[in-house]
Amino acid sequence: MMKVFMFAAAVSFLTLVIGCGPQPKYGNFTKVDSQSLVNDAVAMMLATYPPAQIRLNMLHEPNDAWGSKLVRVLRTHGYAMAEYSDKPKEKDKYAETGVDFAFILDEYRPEKEYNLTLFIGNDIVSRSYALRGSNDSKVFVGLGQWSRRR
Repeated sequence: MMKVFMFAAAVSFLTLVIGCGPQPKYGNFTKVDSQSLVNDAVAMMLATYPPAQIRLNMLHEPNDAWGSKLVRVLRTHGYAMAEYSDKPKEKDKYAETGVDFAFILDEYRPEKEYNLTLFIGNDIVSRSYALRGSNDSKVFVGLGQWSRRR
């Protein structure tokens, strides 16, 4: 009986440890690679956070096609962006003059409804989207306006 109890305790402990491991905090958690979402996010950034008045410090590596597009288009529009580095001595020495920047692109109804959240300094801006249309011509439609929390 004691062996059964010890085995159950070990399995429970391992499940807890594995389930609570480090999870990615920011990034694209979908298969979406939409230029229209990038354009919408950049248009909001341009209207709210003028490029000449802000420097963005990436909090994560945009290691997917959508995130790379977002960073590229932000730079094209004049935003100064410090690259992400998890090594302290490789951090940009000018990073303290900017604000932290990160994004989460996630789906809450798979392949139907999505949410884009941008973290810009202490501000959090978010907008939901629906994927509309037929298989050949699907487009993202904003569900309401951008919400902003300061």
